[in-house]
Amino acid sequence: MKNLNSRHYQAIELLASGQQITVVADEVGVTRKTVYRWLDDGLFSDELKNRQSVYLRRLNTRLLNANESAL
Repeated sequence: MKNLNSRHYQAIELLASGQQITVVADEVGVTRKTVYRWLDDGLFSDELKNRQSVYLRRLNTRLLNANESAL
């Protein structure tokens, strides 16, 4: 894959937020097989990993803030 399009980015957001493959495929308007094929693509999987890192950093920050507030 040379470039990611809007469907790819929509799928990446959904996957990074924890949605299941079937839900992602339905929301984006592709088959599950297509989503799995995208996951095998380096560009797509790298972007997904980056997005997952963002979600994890945000979650970590929220947890640390909640912990500090509780103390």
